[in-house]
Amino acid sequence: MTHAPDGEPAFSARCARCGVPFQCGVDAPDGCWCARLPMLPAGAIDADRGCLCEACLQAVLATHGTASGARG
Repeated sequence: MTHAPDGEPAFSARCARCGVPFQCGVDAPDGCWCARLPMLPAGAIDADRGCLCEACLQAVLATHGTASGARG
């Protein structure tokens, strides 16, 4: 485990789509950055593969016609 810039623990992960390492903020006080994006449609989720980096998550959201921005 690594620490986020504010000293909070951050989960180090690798993107299941492109392999790039990224920091997941699941344990951060404000939660992970992905929680601020729209949810993927159920058919686009493959829980066995793991998390996506922000760029890949944005690309998958765009492919499925989900606009970027905060969840409503």
